[in-house]
Amino acid sequence: MKEIKVRAWDEYNKQFGYLMLSNKDGIVTKGNMLDMFNMKNWDRLKPFEQYIGKKDKTDREIYEGDILSDKYKKGEVSYDDNISAFAWSGGEDWGMIHGDEEIIGNIHE
Repeated sequence: MKEIKVRAWDEYNKQFGYLMLSNKDGIVTKGNMLDMFNMKNWDRLKPFEQYIGKKDKTDREIYEGDILSDKYKKGEVSYDDNISAFAWSGGEDWGMIHGDEEIIGNIHE
């Protein structure tokens, strides 16, 4: 079974909370998001951003909302409905994510 991981930005504390929803054994709910928030604080979270299943060239997990850079461009990671895949774009230029890119930030910082 594929790992499903998400993160959400806590605007108040200016940090991400992470949560793994499933793993190879079935369902799991673990991560610091469970410790950081109780139900009354979930409204502080920005939209959930999914782990795309790939890592950058420095072995960091890539999530929606990350800003990637390679030797040619930089751009934001998002899901593209037209190609049914995660891609990254910088203006009108877009590309598939291969793992030779580097995370240089995210849309929240």
